[in-house]
Amino acid sequence: MVWGISLGLTTTLYYLSIQYIPVSVGIILLMQSIWISLVAEAVLLKKLPSKGKLAGVIIVLLGTTLATNLFQNNNALDYRGIILGFGAGISYALAIYASSTVEKELPSSVRSQFLVLGGLLLIVAFWNMDIIRYMQVNAVPWGFLIAIFGTILPPLLFTKGIPKTGIAMGNIISSLEIPVSTLSAMLVLQEVVSGFQWLGILLILMAVIIINVGKS
Repeated sequence: MVWGISLGLTTTLYYLSIQYIPVSVGIILLMQSIWISLVAEAVLLKKLPSKGKLAGVIIVLLGTTLATNLFQNNNALDYRGIILGFGAGISYALAIYASSTVEKELPSSVRSQFLVLGGLLLIVAFWNMDIIRYMQVNAVPWGFLIAIFGTILPPLLFTKGIPKTGIAMGNIISSLEIPVSTLSAMLVLQEVVSGFQWLGILLILMAVIIINVGKS
C-alpha cells in the first residue's frame, strides 16, 4: 500500500503541473521516468543497463520531444510546473519499480488491489473535500471510463507484465502512451498532427523494437 502511494502521487503531480506548463512539456517531464528507472535499476539491483537500452532511451527521449511538439512551443515555463512535472516522473518510476519488485510471489490481482488502495488513500488525503465540492453529474460516466482504462487495467497489466520485462524495459515500453495519446487526439478530438509529431512517434516505435531485439 505504501508503494501504491506513488500511483496516486503520479497522477496528482502531473495534473497539478499542467496548470502551470503546457501539456506537451508536462508529458516530457513525466517521461523522465525512463532514465530515472534506469538509474534505479542500476543502483537497487546492481545491474548496469545494456548499450541497447541506453540507445533506446536516447531515441525515446528524442522521439517524445518531437511527438509532443515541444520544438514549436514558445511559452515561458513556470518553475512550479517544472518541479511538479519532474516529481511526477520520479513517482512514476517508483510506481514501475513497485510493480516490478514488490511482493512478486503474490497474484497480480492481489498486488494491484493494494497498490491501487495506496493510491486511493493518497488522493483522498490530498484532495479531501474538493473531490465532492467539484463533483459534476455529467463527469461521472467519464469517470467510470477513465477508471477502467486508467486505474483498474494498468495496475493489473503492470504487475503481471513488468516482472517479466524489468524496470527499465517496462518503463520504455510504457512510453508508447505518447503515440497512443497523439493518435487519440487526432481521431477523437480532431487535432492536427504535424510531421514532426509523426517523426517522433516513429522514433519511439523504433526504440522499442531496438530494445527488444534478440528477446523473442
